[in-house]
Amino acid sequence: MINPNFVYLGAAFASVGIGLYAIEMIRGRAQPNRVSWLLWGTIPLITFAASVSEGAGKTAVLTLVLAITDLSIFVLSFFIKNSYWKTSRLDLACGALSLLAVALWAVTRVGTVAIVLTIAADFLACAPTVIKSYREPESEHALTYALSGVGAFITVLTISSWTLADSAFAVYLLAIDIGFVLVITVLHRRPGPAAEPVVTQADAQK
Repeated sequence: MINPNFVYLGAAFASVGIGLYAIEMIRGRAQPNRVSWLLWGTIPLITFAASVSEGAGKTAVLTLVLAITDLSIFVLSFFIKNSYWKTSRLDLACGALSLLAVALWAVTRVGTVAIVLTIAADFLACAPTVIKSYREPESEHALTYALSGVGAFITVLTISSWTLADSAFAVYLLAIDIGFVLVITVLHRRPGPAAEPVVTQADAQK
């Protein structure tokens, strides 16, 4: 375990990553899926509140910082022309399922249940961007997720008490960020080999 104050360094890495994403949006290179980014901003607020209510320490700082910065990307998408990804029915379906998980928490009102359900909701919110990253990796920015992953890794290293409240979201975030980097840089769909032109007999005689 490292000094708990390193969580602020982890949050700084994540914030820089979001800042770079915003720059890529301005340059027209990144197009956020509004469904994902809206939910990534709102769901961690619930996770943060639930974690604090269950006695989470400084590890919750990263959750709060991500909520604020992710919401800023969502808001920014309305001010930059062509900076957002067109929302599909699948995106809305994933968003609805994500909100359903949040609604289930609202019924239970139990802190630990809230943490589990909000992580599930966040995972469902990732689906539209995962699909977009696989199909159109150039519309995303791998470095943003890499820096967020570094921030999550640093936060994980500060954990002294491996309770659900202290560790669940940071560990989840590390795993999902690694997944995004892999999808964008390695696992994305590559165009198939170009078909060779068919040479007819008439062409051969030319």
